[in-house]
Amino acid sequence: MTITPPPAIEPRTPEPPAKLRAPLLLRPHDTSKPPGDVTAAWVAVILLGHGLYGILLTRSAALATLHALVTFGVALWASFTSTMRRVAIVCTYMAGSEILWRLGKALLPWEFVKYAIVLIMVITLARVRRLRWDWTAVTYFALLLPSTFLSFSEQPFEFARQQVSFNMSGPLLLAVSTWFFSLLRPPRHDIQRLFLAILAPIVSLALVAVTRTASLEDLTFSDSSNFQTSAGYGPNQVSTVFGLGVLLVILLALLVEDRMRERLVYAAFALFLGTLSALTFSRGGLFGALGALLIASPLLARGARGRMTLFIGAVVMVGVVNVIILPKLDSLTGGAIATRFQDTNPTGRDVLIKKELESFADHPVFGTGPGSLDELNEEVSSSHTEFSRLPAQHGIFGIFALVCMLLIAWRDVRTQRSHAAKAISLALIAWSLLTMTHAAMRLAITPLAFGMAAALFMMTTSSREERTREPPT
Repeated sequence: MTITPPPAIEPRTPEPPAKLRAPLLLRPHDTSKPPGDVTAAWVAVILLGHGLYGILLTRSAALATLHALVTFGVALWASFTSTMRRVAIVCTYMAGSEILWRLGKALLPWEFVKYAIVLIMVITLARVRRLRWDWTAVTYFALLLPSTFLSFSEQPFEFARQQVSFNMSGPLLLAVSTWFFSLLRPPRHDIQRLFLAILAPIVSLALVAVTRTASLEDLTFSDSSNFQTSAGYGPNQVSTVFGLGVLLVILLALLVEDRMRERLVYAAFALFLGTLSALTFSRGGLFGALGALLIASPLLARGARGRMTLFIGAVVMVGVVNVIILPKLDSLTGGAIATRFQDTNPTGRDVLIKKELESFADHPVFGTGPGSLDELNEEVSSSHTEFSRLPAQHGIFGIFALVCMLLIAWRDVRTQRSHAAKAISLALIAWSLLTMTHAAMRLAITPLAFGMAAALFMMTTSSREERTREPPT
């Protein structure tokens, strides 16, 4: 009896590890769409479709109120049932829609968006049992609490409540959103969705500004911010969100999309939003976007192909602006736009900063409390600069809070795993900090963008990354 030996088992060759895909580096003949990415056609449909809807939204207080409440309801439902990433997308959409709802005269409390986002994020964190404290963010906000007792002890209760609510809503959202996003690892297509959720209402605001400006019979320009070209809302804040739109579409073109068609779509939106930001005659929006891009440019231009892509894109954009857009704007405004952007006058913000620093010198420990009264004019001091407001209203604790902000920023950039992810994080932080120099935290999107930078952006499409995706709850 012969025993046939079993066939020899050939050793299995291990599969090579998945190649990481650099956002700016494409294989020459790879035109495939990464899984989950939104195509150029859908990007245009989403942004322009929502833009047209925004025109209707701002013409009816009932529709604006309904839209806000439905959006909040969807976000609240998601906080109880869906993943953190979907909750993050809805929250960014709410922050982007804030000015739209105010333009439409939605029947909402003034700080509704900030506190609604905080509530939704806290519920989500509690539900998924991710209450691991971000102690730097918690410390930042806790340092601002002692001075609030001064406001309640020295001012009428209702006045103090309103001022504390107004001045503390931004820092609260910054702390909670930093905590929330630090637990997220969004892959490339989720980064695209987060940015598009902000861009959709921004494009709506842009079309509202265009239609209202076009309907004016007497359009005048001077060496000051222009309410006519800002859809009748505050030019500083409108310019700020347009500038953020420019930053986001450029980041999407450079870091998320790999195909030329998408880049051309995003470039067109960048020129469109940048033009409208300039027409508000409020310089902070464009300066903030350009400043953030310059700060992040060393990380954006990693590698020979990355530098070439960035250089060619910059040359084309600058050429279009100088040859086509600037002559048209100069003709439309009668030369006023050139005068405005060449003017270095800080429009009174230097006076406010000086008063706030003097206030800190007089009250160095606890400050004057949020919403303090101007002792000379008997009115509430309206701060535009977060970096002078914190010492003035919170004293030495406000300075420590600023140090915590810088520590958070340094940590968020350092912990990113790729140069592309570091560029996104750094650009969002730089834009937020630059915006705080001229618009404080008036809008929810400013502290929320700072918090978004804490997410661990996954810029590759490897199977290893797929395994790190958050499972459904």
